[in-house]
Amino acid sequence: MTERPKTIITLLMLGIAALLIVTLHTNRRVASLEAIMRQMDVHQHLTMGNTQNINTTIWDLSGRVDALSEEIMQAARLSFNQQVLIQSYDREMATAEVLVSFYLREYTPGDVVSVIAAGQGGQVYSAYANTGASTPGRFMATIALPVQDNYIFTFATYGDTVTTGELTQLNLADMLCGRFTFFTNQSQTRGPNQPTTVTLWPEFRNDTQGNPALEVVSLMLLLEADGEVIRTWDIMPHWDDLDGYGTGWFVDHMGVRVLRLSTREEGLSFTFGHGVGEVDPSATLMTRLVVYDNLGLRYEQVDQVFAYWAGHDSWGTYTTAETREVPWPDADWANLGRMRIVD
Repeated sequence: MTERPKTIITLLMLGIAALLIVTLHTNRRVASLEAIMRQMDVHQHLTMGNTQNINTTIWDLSGRVDALSEEIMQAARLSFNQQVLIQSYDREMATAEVLVSFYLREYTPGDVVSVIAAGQGGQVYSAYANTGASTPGRFMATIALPVQDNYIFTFATYGDTVTTGELTQLNLADMLCGRFTFFTNQSQTRGPNQPTTVTLWPEFRNDTQGNPALEVVSLMLLLEADGEVIRTWDIMPHWDDLDGYGTGWFVDHMGVRVLRLSTREEGLSFTFGHGVGEVDPSATLMTRLVVYDNLGLRYEQVDQVFAYWAGHDSWGTYTTAETREVPWPDADWANLGRMRIVD
């Protein structure tokens, strides 16, 4: 064997040895990195667990502080165990007969006790409170209150001195509005050289809780463009369609009557365009649901309509490039998507 082959073999052996050394070193580095990553994972899990434990402790302490604060406030009150019950509704007067009952920590027999209800509209109503022999210390008063307002109740005792204190509150108007649920699904169709047609599919619920005074007597859906009514749909006939085989049907959901207009109904639709009977695609569109119930109250909910016209590149309010004001009352903009009593 000559010197040259020996040199080549020696270099190959040295290269293999160097490669083995580098491989072993790399494996050790990889193993070390894996160990570090495992430690980091463990540390992260521990940190997350500690954070969760800390948050749980904070929530628990916060709940205890709130409960203690409530106990302190209740102990500081001159009254306790306040209860408010709506006994009935008067359809003709649009009032609710409300029973207010409470205990007084201290009172002098013979003192005159009254309950005062202050409405958000500034009206004040009062009634005398009586206590029975079977429940000494518990006073009860019945007050007839207009249903269009929310109330804060206080009491006053008249004897050698006059004592007043807070009782509770009754959001009567909010309760009446909160029994309604309304939203509108929509679909639209368009094709080559065809106008865009938008169809509205309203869903309406009224939870009367079995009270005839809270039943609906009128349901109207208005489509408004730039503040002007351009379509009016009477959906009360669908609400009265009890057999479910007409253009709408009822679904019993937790005892609540629900109206959903089916896809067979083609009346609640409009077409974009500039022709007669078509809706200007540059207009700002709103729907206004108008509801009357057996109390004679008018409720409204205003919602913005979002759709797409093939002739424009924008969604939603259909505004053109120039800025223009839409003549809707500020109250409508402030109460979008919210049922409210308007009359």
